[in-house]
Amino acid sequence: MHAIRPMDPNFPIQRQVELDASPVVLVNLLLLDKADEEAFLRVWQDDANFMKRQPGFISTQLHRAIGDSPAYLNYAVWESNAHFRAAFMHPEFRAKLSDYPSSAVASPHLFGAALPDFHAFAPRVLHGIGARLLLLMALVHAGAALYHHFIRRDGLLQRMWFGK
Repeated sequence: MHAIRPMDPNFPIQRQVELDASPVVLVNLLLLDKADEEAFLRVWQDDANFMKRQPGFISTQLHRAIGDSPAYLNYAVWESNAHFRAAFMHPEFRAKLSDYPSSAVASPHLFGAALPDFHAFAPRVLHGIGARLLLLMALVHAGAALYHHFIRRDGLLQRMWFGK
């Protein structure tokens, strides 16, 4: 990559990678000349294959702008900033940056999780227990109704039925 233009000039990617955060999402806006798209895609695919083999990598996607704009948006999810930092600073990855077309300009930025992990909260556990108890009660009631109808033959269902 011949040019890196930070999304936030006050907080460039070089400072972001020093922080500890989990998980992190890399958002990278890439601008290039239309004539360089094929070469760009080839190099990006090689980089993506390298990143996928790195510890802590979760996923990545590349999106092209609609219309005639040769702009791309890449986002990649990592377990932690430490994992991303290790991959980003890896000599093999750094060496491949020069393979990108000279017209390519990257604007990378790291983001953390904005919402808490609701699966970790106890109310969610209690909600699940309550749902299972409700299902169990419905099954016990259905079983009891069948018991009265087929085994005891005491006419309970007829006595409970509508209009009787």
